Amino acid sequence: MKGSKYISQPGFADTGMIFKFVQKSNEFIHTFFEGELLYRLGINREDMVGKTLHDFYWDDIETANLLDGYYKKAWEGHYIEYEGKFRGIYYVTYLRPLFHKDKVVEVVGTCVDITNKKIMEEDILQKEQERKLMNSYAFQRSLIDRLDSGIALTDCNKKIRLLNRKFYELFQLKGKLIAILGCMLRIYITFLIKKSRKLSSKIQKNKRELRKKLK
Repeated sequence: MKGSKYISQPGFADTGMIFKFVQKSNEFIHTFFEGELLYRLGINREDMVGKTLHDFYWDDIETANLLDGYYKKAWEGHYIEYEGKFRGIYYVTYLRPLFHKDKVVEVVGTCVDITNKKIMEEDILQKEQERKLMNSYAFQRSLIDRLDSGIALTDCNKKIRLLNRKFYELFQLKGKLIAILGCMLRIYITFLIKKSRKLSSKIQKNKRELRKKLK
């Protein structure tokens, strides 16, 4: 908790959320809830103050039990940190037990929106996966480029993902990589048929011109 970059920010109550709870009759009762995040989550103080987790998550017992487990650990004297998602907003929560004569008498929770951070992390992860995939393609290309036949690799959706050099040479596809990759195989086959006809027509034309010259 101490030194947390989330909690140490000034005006935390304006950007995050603070709450408290105590244990009564083996249940954890919220005694305080305040902060901008509370309202951004679409929750009113009346929904939480004086209520238990199971009162609020009455239709989601699994989540209520999960959070109740964190509350129990905090009440046992542990500092707890956990992340979650509620109504499209990612958040991180810190639970800090308060002691009186070596006994926990109250737990203070601080919570902050980390949605932007999560989006950035997911974007970084996606780019990393794409990088690994490109490395995989590079390895595959190094293998199929050695073949004398034109090779086109497709994914499970029958979209073209990789072509070898011989394929480019056969159909004279120089500089058309962006237009080709991701194209549906069925559509591209139609294009190749037209391309082949043009090449065949050009070859026949060259043959006729050559015959004329020879005569």
